[in-house]
Amino acid sequence: MKKIVMYVMALVLAVAVGGCTKEGPAGKDGINGVDGKDGKDGRDGVDGKDGKDGKNGNVIITGNGVPDRGLGNIGDYYFDRLTTNLYGAKTANGWGTPISLKGLQGEKGDTGEKGDKGIYEGISVHAGRGVPDNSIGKEGDFYIDMDNHRTYGPKKSTGWDTSINTGNSNVYKTKERIVMQANTIFDKHTYFKDRNFTIHQTTESQNIISVTPYILDNKFIFKSLAVGETTFSIELSYPNNTTNTMLEEYEVKVIENTGDYLLSDNCEKLAKWENAKITTIDMPNDKILKDIKHIGSNAFSEESRLTLTSIILPQQLKTIEPSAFSRCKHVEQIDIPNTVTKIGYNAFEYCTSLKTINIPYGITEMDSGMFNYCTALTSVSIPNSIKTVAGFNNCTALTSITIPNSVTKIGNSAFYDCSSLASIEIPNSVKNIGYYAFNNCTALTSITIPNSVTKIEYSAFYNCSSLTSVTIPNSLVHIDKRTFQRCNNLTEINLPNSIVTIDDEAFSYCKSLQTITLPNSIKGLGDELFEDCTSLISIKVEAINPPKLARNNNMFRGASGNVTIYVPVGSVSAYKAAEGWKEYANNIKPIQ
Repeated sequence: MKKIVMYVMALVLAVAVGGCTKEGPAGKDGINGVDGKDGKDGRDGVDGKDGKDGKNGNVIITGNGVPDRGLGNIGDYYFDRLTTNLYGAKTANGWGTPISLKGLQGEKGDTGEKGDKGIYEGISVHAGRGVPDNSIGKEGDFYIDMDNHRTYGPKKSTGWDTSINTGNSNVYKTKERIVMQANTIFDKHTYFKDRNFTIHQTTESQNIISVTPYILDNKFIFKSLAVGETTFSIELSYPNNTTNTMLEEYEVKVIENTGDYLLSDNCEKLAKWENAKITTIDMPNDKILKDIKHIGSNAFSEESRLTLTSIILPQQLKTIEPSAFSRCKHVEQIDIPNTVTKIGYNAFEYCTSLKTINIPYGITEMDSGMFNYCTALTSVSIPNSIKTVAGFNNCTALTSITIPNSVTKIGNSAFYDCSSLASIEIPNSVKNIGYYAFNNCTALTSITIPNSVTKIEYSAFYNCSSLTSVTIPNSLVHIDKRTFQRCNNLTEINLPNSIVTIDDEAFSYCKSLQTITLPNSIKGLGDELFEDCTSLISIKVEAINPPKLARNNNMFRGASGNVTIYVPVGSVSAYKAAEGWKEYANNIKPIQ
């Protein structure tokens, strides 16, 4: 024990003494100790925000009947179990037109066992991405390629056959309704170049209409075979391109063909009347003709025009095309329904027995020749919708006509050769009187031209041989060529102070004209202005400065050689010295 105590004391002393000396070099690290136990886990952090919802995938919805517009989302498909029609892919405009998934009509099968003993499983519609593998589905099933918007089926024993494009992003669809008479042909022009085509048509459809391609002419020929209704489609695509397709869909209705007439434009136009034995046509009481909207150009053949006496037009009629009833010589009356908005030129020309006509309110323009040579026409009703009156050339029995105040122009040759027209009132709405408008109206005795008229074109009143007086408005600045030529009974004419120029032969052959006053607004006079005015005694020219005369200066050719020209007192010398006027120097006298 004593030894131990001594040893400890010696050790303490050594340490004390060593603390006063320099440190020795550090010793090597000792061996690591055993790891301590893990501490307790800290509290969980706060949850992050939820990410945005992913887009819904496209689905196939099934139901009975036509899908409601609000059903499903854009890109979805809908299968109608009642009709086996497939709708889709849905677009912003709705479900669109379905395609039929019904296969060709097979032969009548044996009667199946009752109830749960039957073995037929029914068809299924499958969906997937890309072209279907033959392991998918059974015979009769359908498959929708959701990536390429194509539908395959019905599946055959050999596997999945060709497909049609049913998508909306890569398919260009057209839809057309065609109405045809039986045993007629319809040309449908289509661009064939570098394209493949497939005609999708059921056996039932093939019995109603045949579809024949004429590739060189870029058209299909549709030939109606039997009365009925059907649908079919023509798929056009480029080789090796499964996503860009033109799908032409057709709804066809074939109606009976009596042989009496030929229809066109989906059977809305009467193109040609063929039956020359029929004398009366009552379209409203005919089950087909009652729906006619257009009467075509030259609709009646030469033979039928000779026998037809009465025509009743349908109430839905919209247009009567050029020469539609031309030369229907025995028709006495045609009632045009108010639905008509367009009547073409020469539509009723040479209807020589037509006595009265009512023009419907929907017409705004009367084309030239509309009633030309209707020589029995005595009464015409023109509505307030008309803006231009024309088309009564050679209506020789027409004695009077009322022009409504909607009219702004009396058209060219409007009443040409209306030899019985004795009176006409031109309303204040008229601005323009066209050329030959009243040419050869030999019974017209007087006419007042309203202040609204700013233009009268050449020969407007040519050979109005009974016309004795004319009042011209101060809105007119020019009198055109031959405007009053051969008005043999015209004894006086009053020219307003607005007239600036008078063109060639304006008053030539007015053999009863004795005197005329040219206002001080006159600046130019045409050639042969008073040619053969054999009764002309004097003219008064009020212009201070001599008006310019035409180059040929034949103003009085054939007129009386003693025509006195009265001019302003202070202008006598100027007139006698002026070019053209100086030739009449001996006839020029001052206005008294």
